[in-house]
Amino acid sequence: QLSCGCEKGLYPTEFGECLPCEEGYYKPFRGMDLCDACPVGTHQPVTGQTSCLNCARGTFQVHAARSLTAVHHVTFTAY
Repeated sequence: QLSCGCEKGLYPTEFGECLPCEEGYYKPFRGMDLCDACPVGTHQPVTGQTSCLNCARGTFQVHAARSLTAVHHVTFTAY
């Protein structure tokens, strides 16, 4: 029942439904709040989650990341 809010990992719609948080978002508690974007340094590739995953070393994420991007190392030579 929506009067108590949606379960963890779900958010309420204007039609009284509870839907899973999208990829890149999470909701750690029951309630009427919307899902939060994963913080910098984390990501979430799966819908309906209650937390985000830490980025692996050598990767980074952008706002509300579904996936990670590899960091490419560039070497410069001084002349």
